[in-house]
Amino acid sequence: MIFENGGIIFENGVMIFENGGIIFENGGIIFENGEVVFENGGMIFENGDVIFENYGMNPLAERPKRKEMEFKFVIPSSDTGVDAKLTQFKTGAQAELLNLGYDAADLDAIVDAATSFHTELVATEDARVVYRNQVGTKDETKAASVETIRIWAQRVKTNPLATPEILAKFGIEPSSVAAGPVTSPNNFSAQPFANGTCTLKWGSNGNVAGTTYVIESALSNGVWNWVDNTTKKTYTDEFATPGIQRTYRVRAQRAGLTSPPSPETSIYFGEGEGEGGMDLAA
Repeated sequence: MIFENGGIIFENGVMIFENGGIIFENGGIIFENGEVVFENGGMIFENGDVIFENYGMNPLAERPKRKEMEFKFVIPSSDTGVDAKLTQFKTGAQAELLNLGYDAADLDAIVDAATSFHTELVATEDARVVYRNQVGTKDETKAASVETIRIWAQRVKTNPLATPEILAKFGIEPSSVAAGPVTSPNNFSAQPFANGTCTLKWGSNGNVAGTTYVIESALSNGVWNWVDNTTKKTYTDEFATPGIQRTYRVRAQRAGLTSPPSPETSIYFGEGEGEGGMDLAA
């Protein structure tokens, strides 16, 4: 027992008298300064007036046990979930907010908040569609551009006039293929067809895998022109003209070194020759 300022305090004994008031803690009733407050019981007596909260009953009547119900407003984490939740709240506000005593300005604030996010979400989704389409266009352009430059890089690096210094300016780096000797391809042959195609074949003659073979052709004027490059030992020329004699040869190229040309093979794409043309020399 402790006496403070004329009051009595029973600590740990539940009852406390302070300044003429009585407080029953843990018992649901509080007497403070001449006022009686029934906590958890639904009634409050203030200044001689009786306030019935949640129960319209006589204080002497038996009070039913109060049922507590919790409500929660959960915002999802996803954008679509947030949009659905805000839209639901906006719809509820449009139906009932004014009935709850709020004014039109309050309703406008809620509607604006929900609508603003919905508008931005739709704009974002539209932008994503545009972005995905743009990415697709970019990837297609990338593939086409890379293929074009790859073909030209192959042409440049096999050009006999391209020195290592010149190749470096194109960003073409030295090959990791073992240097070794570069020899002229052997066993070179050509199989012509009347439709203007010609299949060329040759042997590596000791050149290692990864060696580039440069195919050249010449017409009757004797001027040699580049046809194509390949790392295989066979190639089909599909752009020869029927009725015209054409001569082929092939060189090996690796690590900046180019071999002398193979023996030449001349063929004649005869019109009306059937499947095959004429191999004039080997």
